[in-house]
Amino acid sequence: MAAAKKSSRENVRRAKSFNRIFCILVAAMATLALLAHFKTDLYLTDRYSWYIFMGNKYNDLGHIPNGETKALEYAEKAIVIDPERLESHALKVESYRRQGLFEEAEEELFALKGSNGLIYYNQMGYIKLEQGRINESMQNFAEAIESYPSYPGGYIGMSLIYLKVGDTENAIKYLNMGKSRLENPDDSRKQIFNGRVHAVLALIYLEQGNIQKAEEEIKNAGKYDKDAVNYASQLIAG
Repeated sequence: MAAAKKSSRENVRRAKSFNRIFCILVAAMATLALLAHFKTDLYLTDRYSWYIFMGNKYNDLGHIPNGETKALEYAEKAIVIDPERLESHALKVESYRRQGLFEEAEEELFALKGSNGLIYYNQMGYIKLEQGRINESMQNFAEAIESYPSYPGGYIGMSLIYLKVGDTENAIKYLNMGKSRLENPDDSRKQIFNGRVHAVLALIYLEQGNIQKAEEEIKNAGKYDKDAVNYASQLIAG
């Protein structure tokens, strides 16, 4: 009887010990995943790039409360380190635009026009699109496509314009052109653009009344960017 009780206590002790070790392992794995997600190694080796990374992450996760405000804070921190590099100014433009601060965004863009036409034409195209200035938006995206034909942003922007005016045929045409540019493996924003392609396609299917296909594309968009559909919807709203 005593031996049985001793064996039972030993089994309980082993189970508790196993549970502690398991919890420690789970916590360690979660910590490592979190560190990788936020690239803390980059924080130690290249603070400027880490600020840009975090700013873009907050912008791209627009469903997080005050995400764009946090992105702007990271942009300002990066500018303090190196005011000459363009990434921080581009991040400011994106943050301003997503907050509807179009005047501030345009002011920042004009300072970039001579040094980076890619950022200027694409961002200005989105600003005009959100303001409902269709012809100006189309002109900016056309400039982006002509000057930077391998970059997907201009094509996706043009697709959004045609979707906004109800021309789904041209919307699909430009969307496919943008999608073909995503085959470039060096595109650092490939995941975000993939999300936007599926999001725009979902909106096109909704316009056509194909709810089943729209739902499929909403799910596909979410695999790349949880805020992609909301982002695209806001761009063509109004």
